[in-house]
Amino acid sequence: MDRPKGDHSPTVHMIGNAHIDPVWLWRRDEGRQVTLDTFRTVVDLMDEYPEMTFTSAQAQLYAWVEEAEPEVFDRIRELVSEGRWHIVGGMWVQPDCNLPSGEAFVRQLLYGQGYFRSRFGMEATVGYNVDSFGHAGTLPQLLAKGGLDSYVYFRPDPEREVRMDEDLYWWEAPDGSRVLACRPPNHYCTWAGEIEAWIVKSVVHTPERAGGVLCFYGVGDHGGGPTRENLDSIERVSRRPDLPPVVQGSLRAFFDEAKEARHDYSVRRAELQHHAPGCYSVQSDIKRWNRFAEQRLVAVEKANAVAAMLAGEPVAGPRAFDETWRLVLFNQFHDILAGSSIPEAYEDAATDFDEVTRMCAGIERRALERLAAVTDCRGDGRPMLLFNPCSWNRQAVVARETDDRGAYAGGVPLPTQRGHDGSLLVGVELPAIGATCMHLTDEVTDGSRKGADAPELKVGTTSLDNQYWRLELDADTGEWISLRDKAADLEVLARPGNALVVLDDPGDTWSHGVTGYHTAVGCFGEATIEVIEEGPLRASLRVSRRFGRSIVQERVSLYAGRRDIEVESDLDWHDTRKALKVSFPLAVEYPVCSYEAPYGVTVRLANGDEDPGQSWVDATGVGRTRDGKPIAYGLSLINDSKYGFDMKAQAGGERSGPALVDVRMTILRSPPYAFHDPRPFVPGETYTFVDQGRQKLAYWVLPHEGSWQDAGTVAAAHERNAPILSLATKPHGGILPSQWSAIVCPTLGVEIGALKAAEQGEDLVLRLHETSGRDRTARVEFPVWGQAFEVPIGHHEVKSLLLKRDGDHLKVQEVNLLEQMVENGLSTMSDCV
Repeated sequence: MDRPKGDHSPTVHMIGNAHIDPVWLWRRDEGRQVTLDTFRTVVDLMDEYPEMTFTSAQAQLYAWVEEAEPEVFDRIRELVSEGRWHIVGGMWVQPDCNLPSGEAFVRQLLYGQGYFRSRFGMEATVGYNVDSFGHAGTLPQLLAKGGLDSYVYFRPDPEREVRMDEDLYWWEAPDGSRVLACRPPNHYCTWAGEIEAWIVKSVVHTPERAGGVLCFYGVGDHGGGPTRENLDSIERVSRRPDLPPVVQGSLRAFFDEAKEARHDYSVRRAELQHHAPGCYSVQSDIKRWNRFAEQRLVAVEKANAVAAMLAGEPVAGPRAFDETWRLVLFNQFHDILAGSSIPEAYEDAATDFDEVTRMCAGIERRALERLAAVTDCRGDGRPMLLFNPCSWNRQAVVARETDDRGAYAGGVPLPTQRGHDGSLLVGVELPAIGATCMHLTDEVTDGSRKGADAPELKVGTTSLDNQYWRLELDADTGEWISLRDKAADLEVLARPGNALVVLDDPGDTWSHGVTGYHTAVGCFGEATIEVIEEGPLRASLRVSRRFGRSIVQERVSLYAGRRDIEVESDLDWHDTRKALKVSFPLAVEYPVCSYEAPYGVTVRLANGDEDPGQSWVDATGVGRTRDGKPIAYGLSLINDSKYGFDMKAQAGGERSGPALVDVRMTILRSPPYAFHDPRPFVPGETYTFVDQGRQKLAYWVLPHEGSWQDAGTVAAAHERNAPILSLATKPHGGILPSQWSAIVCPTLGVEIGALKAAEQGEDLVLRLHETSGRDRTARVEFPVWGQAFEVPIGHHEVKSLLLKRDGDHLKVQEVNLLEQMVENGLSTMSDCV
């Protein structure tokens, strides 16, 4: 190789780093000690080698050092101020980059950047998730609005896992936000004797016409960092005349040079998948704990903020949520949330999420007590305040464990029925981000509609009907043999649906080298079906099925006046090295497959790949009515705790046209814990397998004419996941009526993703999200204040607003995700309409 140094030679930026998994094949306490040992060693090396630079992310690691070794932390501060220790990432940890919600990613940035700003007087500008297994296509907007203009990652591998035209490119989110992204040519960890070969490889793979190339070095995973051998090798190689300049560099310098060298990098408008698709569905507990905690925290924050609106101050300031959010954010670390750690890691996680529940409960109770105090709760019976965190009015069926037989709201009787578990089911309307005072009584009430408009709700031995659907089940298998749309006169299913398919899954915990699970080894069957509920609100069948030693018991329900079909599943699983999926083969042609992503949506091909999603996925194409008329038709599948899916277009079924699409959700996988390829599986050896025993889940099937936007899929999915907060109170008067709304966003396709106390001052932060891909003008109304404002919001945009009340005026200012003013952003000070 002969590449003489010169003005036009690329610079090799050596990036000293110490990849630290705070949890993986070890528990948190060990990860904490590894962090302390590594940071101490790096500080000593930097004193010994004055030319050395070092790069590190993850605010949690710094917080551990600050707490345990303040002298080392003070030296790190000095090195940061000298420009030798480089802070990157801007997040609390290196999270899984598919599974956290959009709002959780916001908090990763808010808490991570806030920590760096408060301790070092600076924020990270380079995003850094070098070990995460894939990256959602919506992330560039969140990164950019969190103060990051560039991004470095290593997975997926462009040679084996995803085709990449260049290693350096503009990565663009659906809203148009961009960051300059780089996938360096080598791994981020080095071992003895590798430095010289890695530098040569970096030069060969220099991004075309870029100013430089990145070459990471340092021992990692279990910490360690740069070694003396690394540093001596770099010094020796830097003297070779046949290589371009080799310098102790920084990611910031590399990206700055890259921007100066070129302005015409290619643009990638897509996600970065797939590396470890099994991580979307392995270890069900952590997925469920995470979803419930995210939803509960956002709901409690909204209740707390509304209490501040009504009483002038929140019951809990933003600091009250710090520890709670940080517990959630820590457990979103990619090897924890992805399910790829040892069993003991999940014992620690369970303790954390129990603490999250406890802390949320305390703030929730105090906030609801304040809301109840200003609500008119007079009336007969026992009053109960119900708070709805959704930004739209919500028709809900709430279940209460009580001997009461009826309910009223505002003096109006509500429909009730006794649930199969003995609870009282009550149908009630809940106003947007507001409350209803419901009274439970001994008196039987009947608030169901009468006459020709009454919902039709019927149950047979193997069938369910409401005004929208007729659902028929097979008495032997328990599968859905027919789902007919009454209005469209259309059969939804091409083959039996709600099939529980067991698939061969011989790979490792991550599913390295696997694109999907397609080899079926059997299905749940041997069904027994019984009617368990029949009333004005809900009709339900209990379906029991088995596969080998595994059994499942499902409650399949239709509701009066509701379009979604509910399945509540109690599964007892005792198989290993298998995957379990629920399957819905749809009689639609030319499907477009959409998956919820963090604060957005991703469209993918119906190719059967195992893909990440969040609370909903959808397949929409061309359906055919009974007389053969083609119509736009699809099905959304909503869930409460699952993240892995696949959809595949297949040859037509007996009812479909030339093609159909099978929509499948992965319920679980059962490989050994933390079992990593290429380690071979040895029959007869003792292993501990994931997801053995009982787990519960719920999902909802929403067939629809037209698009998922027309069907209101996003709102339906978020309703099914957002908890209704409740508080038993006493009868009393209040300044607000028995049913009231604090904030409403009536604009279709726009939701209020968060409402919280601002990090600084006494203001509130309101976060809007455009959910359907259309530019809009969003209207936000404050009925309790008698005010409103309008704000433009782009397609798929996440827009954060600072709300300041100044007498009769409402000041609205646009801020970024770090709650800093946006230059040229919205800023108004006026009487609201």
